[in-house]
Amino acid sequence: MRYLITIVIAALSLNAFGQGIPQLPYNPDENGDGLIGVPDLQALLSQYGLEFNSAVLSEDGENAVVNIGDMSYPECASSCRNLPGFWSVATLEDLGIVWSTLYSTYHIWLHRSDSSPNPGLLVNSGNNNWSVYEQMYSSAKCFCAAHELPKVEYFKCIGYGSDAIEECVLCAQQKVSEGWYPLSPSTATTQDLWRWAE
Repeated sequence: MRYLITIVIAALSLNAFGQGIPQLPYNPDENGDGLIGVPDLQALLSQYGLEFNSAVLSEDGENAVVNIGDMSYPECASSCRNLPGFWSVATLEDLGIVWSTLYSTYHIWLHRSDSSPNPGLLVNSGNNNWSVYEQMYSSAKCFCAAHELPKVEYFKCIGYGSDAIEECVLCAQQKVSEGWYPLSPSTATTQDLWRWAE
């Protein structure tokens, strides 16, 4: 019995060691820019063996485009929506990231505008002569695009002492005049604020 317990403990230890332990403390800011963005999340995937290599990132790391193959427009739209995150069918502007690689592609789906019942279809008629049509087609390349969400800053006004309420109100009024927005109902001596980061 003692040998069986020893073997079970050794097997469990070997199994735990094989799982790999990330460097602790783990810092999710992979590129050290002080912000958690698309590149940082992609690096996080590699910690779990799920590296995301097929997307092409823009130089600023805020936009990504991935080619998921040939399919009909409904399949393309569904596939993009089902990717983890906020992906959608690429627009013509999104394809700018991968434009130099499209020379051998002849049909590409474009994001359907709200005013059109048909999706956009980018057609290469040869020699990189591109045209945009609004029509259904049996199958075309599907490119999905994602954009990093805008960054937000937060600030908290806190009043102290006998003039706490007045101090908090003055702080909040000053921040609102600088472009900050109240975040939630305030207490008598605190006010949370936010604004889009610059």
